[in-house]
Amino acid sequence: MLFKTPRIVDYRANVQDIAKHLMTLMNDSALRLSMGKAGRKRVVKKFDYRTVAKRFIQIVSERLEID
Repeated sequence: MLFKTPRIVDYRANVQDIAKHLMTLMNDSALRLSMGKAGRKRVVKKFDYRTVAKRFIQIVSERLEID
């Protein structure tokens, strides 16, 4: 069984860009709240144990060719 070669990415973050966006977050409570809610919604959707278990079973079934 062969798996795809993992992709390695080299990314250099711009410190000034990060600082600018952190200042925006620090000064905008509505933005923090909306981002927090959106993040929570995404985590529940993607990482709920039922979702993860279903995906795990799907992957194992495909890899082992189980119907």
